[in-house]
Amino acid sequence: MAETESNPSEATAPKASHSPEDSNNDKDLVRRVLAGETDCYEELVRKHQPRVYATLYNMTSNHEDAADLAQEAFVKAFQALKSFKGDSS
Repeated sequence: MAETESNPSEATAPKASHSPEDSNNDKDLVRRVLAGETDCYEELVRKHQPRVYATLYNMTSNHEDAADLAQEAFVKAFQALKSFKGDSS
């Protein structure tokens, strides 16, 4: 019996959920990262990685490129957290 794989060409970005609760949770996680709880950043990555990856895959049509770009984006986001104000909509 053959294993089934999801078709990467069908990758689509998950629907955005912009509930105030999600936004507040993200802000709290960022606040905790800035306070030294860097493990909280992993939770932010786990939460947003599927959508970031899917968006990048749809742009590049290449798994390795999408994964590399997603990783680079999360590294840059981590480095930029000090300037995060949390006031964007």
